[in-house]
Amino acid sequence: MEKHDVPVVGADRWLTVVSPEDPGGTELLLEPAAHPAAKTYRDTLVQDGIPLAQFAVEDVHAEYERLRGLGVRFTREPLEGGPSPAPSSTTPAAT
Repeated sequence: MEKHDVPVVGADRWLTVVSPEDPGGTELLLEPAAHPAAKTYRDTLVQDGIPLAQFAVEDVHAEYERLRGLGVRFTREPLEGGPSPAPSSTTPAAT
């Protein structure tokens, strides 16, 4: 994963990550969590079982196991919920 870190105003930064295999590809914006509403928002989504972000992969079960092996903590295993299963992660994308 490659990081793009751009200072914005004061201590705030515009931080995105992108695949090193496709540096010009889709970037994932990592939102700051300093705003007081951010914790309530995230906690409520987790409590309700709603993911903060979703990504499409060919084999969700294989990807779930691969990410677990890399240290990602999930709130649950993939569930059948329509055309594709949906696990939920509690591990930040980057620190």
